[in-house]
Amino acid sequence: MQDLKLRFFGLLIEYHLQEKDAFELAQDYHSIYQTKCVLEDESAEPTGWRHNLKSCVTFLLMAKHSPGQSDMLHRLVLDDKLDRLDADLAPWKHMLTQFTTTEIVRYPLEDQEPLNGQLKMVGTEALWEHWQTMGHTRTTQHNLRVAAKYYKRIHTARLGNLLGLSTDEVEEHLSTLVGGGDLFAKIDRPAGIVSFQKPVTSEETLSDWASDVASLLTLVERTCHLINKENMIHKI
Repeated sequence: MQDLKLRFFGLLIEYHLQEKDAFELAQDYHSIYQTKCVLEDESAEPTGWRHNLKSCVTFLLMAKHSPGQSDMLHRLVLDDKLDRLDADLAPWKHMLTQFTTTEIVRYPLEDQEPLNGQLKMVGTEALWEHWQTMGHTRTTQHNLRVAAKYYKRIHTARLGNLLGLSTDEVEEHLSTLVGGGDLFAKIDRPAGIVSFQKPVTSEETLSDWASDVASLLTLVERTCHLINKENMIHKI
């Protein structure tokens, strides 16, 4: 039964490579990695868990950001096998940690060499340029999402400097993320400023104000209660 499972996912890998579907490839390799006979194989060969875990991480980093991709990243970074004191696995644990942390990641990555080595092994030579472009693109998109969490407004030139990109490249990547609904941003080209702050409607402002007033009244009521309690205790 395990042989049939491995054969099935092997065929899916061939199909998804043709489709250039990185997330599906990551899931295929993860399914192989979780197979009992693979988990028992400690070798670095394609039949062992090391090769399949590395391949899973490789394509997961190339995949478009989504709830499923993010969830898988956070699950893999907690995998017990990556916590081993093993120099061979350390770069993969480090890459997963980088992409699950709200910090800017420099490109090329610190562990670009082992990542490239794995890509050459499983990504096919014909798609080498495609995966290289995807690696840079996904890193840049991660960095833009990080910047959007820390900044409300930032000069485009400063953002480009932080990410190691030109102004035109920043605008291009921002446009892709905004067009895909993954990020909110507005670019004021004459002023050279990017705004990540969503406009607030009058209804939202009123709701926030009402919530603040309700919190204040609750605090006043609680304070009065505590004052009355103290008065009763001390019989004032």
